[in-house]
Amino acid sequence: MLDNLQDAVNQLSSGHAWYKVEFAEEICKAFGLELPKRLIETYHSQHEANPTNHYKGLFLNPDVKFPVSGVSSEHLSDYIAYELLGYTPSSGFLGRGFGAQANAREVQKVLGL
Repeated sequence: MLDNLQDAVNQLSSGHAWYKVEFAEEICKAFGLELPKRLIETYHSQHEANPTNHYKGLFLNPDVKFPVSGVSSEHLSDYIAYELLGYTPSSGFLGRGFGAQANAREVQKVLGL
């Protein structure tokens, strides 16, 4: 649960997380936005979530019940940054974490936090 708008901005700085749909909706709501359905990803198995078992890929908890839906923090960060700024600062970075941090910094500036 988010305590304030700064908490929501802090969530934008993570490019490596996968949020429950309800939490992603809460983050969007903090900015006065609706979570677009296109950002929701649904997987029916661990193999579907990370077919090559790449170490930087998505790994779900072993006890997860499939199908499971969630939202990439990287995509959520880009969506919110674009809606608030009109562009995505992350586009200037190769790493998804650095890009998400750039989004959060610019959103924080625009909101005067």
